[in-house]
This record gives sequence, structure tokens and C-alpha cells, in this order.
Amino acid sequence: YWMSRDARAEDNWALLHARRRAAVAGQPLAGAFTLAPAFLGAPWRPYAFLLAGLREVERALRGLGIPLVVLAGPDPAAALDAFAGAHGVGQVVVDFQPLRLGRAWRDDAAARLAARGVAFDEVDAHNCVPCWAASTRLEYAARTLRPKLERLLDAFLEPFPPVAPQAVPWPTPLEAVDWRAAEATLTVDRAVGAVTTAPGPAAGQAALAAFIAGRLAGYAARRNDPAVDGQSGLSPYLHFGQLAPARAALAGRASPAAGGPDPPA
Repeated sequence: YWMSRDARAEDNWALLHARRRAAVAGQPLAGAFTLAPAFLGAPWRPYAFLLAGLREVERALRGLGIPLVVLAGPDPAAALDAFAGAHGVGQVVVDFQPLRLGRAWRDDAAARLAARGVAFDEVDAHNCVPCWAASTRLEYAARTLRPKLERLLDAFLEPFPPVAPQAVPWPTPLEAVDWRAAEATLTVDRAVGAVTTAPGPAAGQAALAAFIAGRLAGYAARRNDPAVDGQSGLSPYLHFGQLAPARAALAGRASPAAGGPDPPA
């Protein structure tokens, strides 16, 4: 599983798809994150948030018997292709990315892997309604897209199953990630320090629970008022893929604050 936009071990349809395909084939699954030394001029701050979350993801995946490797280098597609060739990978699953640079990486990786006869699947694990199912036209305003999403939401918004633990080991043992070495490959401006907001999937789940318990009621009226603490606080976790938007939607729907039943324990 080429983890890119959705950096979490739970509530991740791309990871679930990869795990299912591996189980059907009777083959082991590994996760890979390609770490570029720089990304569109981003300083250390977003990298610090991302990498701290990935440390948590590595622990969660290894607890399921799924190793995670970090492939550092300026060309993610080449790094992934080299790993696939070195380890005899038969299929790669990647999470969906609609933006130009991410699409270029995926297109390049797909072409390189196809030359090796490696299957390549892309799964939209980021959107409640998969992007390619949302609309058949180029949308120009939220007001035209929102009704289409609302009509499709019930068809796609369903509970996440757990990831089944893996018993089949990776043929060549993959060592735990050397995070200091991974961070040392970065060529970013470190003058912009890390934020105090706690990173990672667990912190994202906690932020979601706090929002639903204390600020979901009346959110529509307060969210644009800078004088009150009315925002959700979920943006960094959603942006870095540490919290699934579908998890937020499911939890919000189940909340009494939204008129739904009490959420399950």
C-alpha cells in the first residue's frame, strides 16, 4: 500500500482494499510512504506534523503485522518502483490524489509498474463520496456540487470495518523506520517550528470527539465568528489524512447534537 494522502491505519478504504487483495492472493502486505526532501516550498512545520503522525501509524500497522517503510528521495515514483522491483511486489494500491503534482506522481508510478507487470489500483480514501462518482461535469460552485453529494452520500457513507491482522510475514524482514535518518533527508526551512497542536490519528479522533461533544450544536451559527471558539479544529487532521472525513461525517450524524441517536460505544 503506497500511503500518501491518507496517513492512518484506521478508517482507510485504500488500506482495507490492499489488505483484502493481499489476503485473497495469500501474499503479505507492506505499507510504503514516499518522503520527498521538499514539497512546494513547505517549511519544517507541516513536515513535523506529518512525520509525528506517521510514527503513530507505523506503530499501529506493525501491531497488525504490517510493516511500514519510508522511501526518501526527490522522485516518489522512482523510489516506489525501485522498492517494488527489489521486493518482487505484485500489486500496488495507492490513495487518491486529485491535484496536479500528486496525479503526476501516480501516473508515473503506474507506467513504471506496468512495465514490470505490476497491477496498480487507486482508491479514494479521502472523500465521503469518491471524486469520480461525485459529478460527471466540471463543477464551478459548491451550490451546484452539494446537492449531488447529498444524493449520493447514503450510498457511500458506511461504517469502516477493522483491518484484519496479518499473519503472512514479509519475505525480507523490513526494519523499523529510522525516523531521525528520514528527517535528515529533508531540505526544508527549519526556522518555522512545529505547532503545539498534537499531531496524529489518535489526536484527530480526540479533536473530533471534543468538537461533537462541545461545539457541534450551534456550529453553523458560530463557525465564521472569529470572536468565539466555534470552529471544529479538525482541519490539520483532515488535511494530512490523519482523520477520515467519512469518520467525521458518521460521528456527526450519530450525535444527538445533529438530531441523531447516541453514537455506539
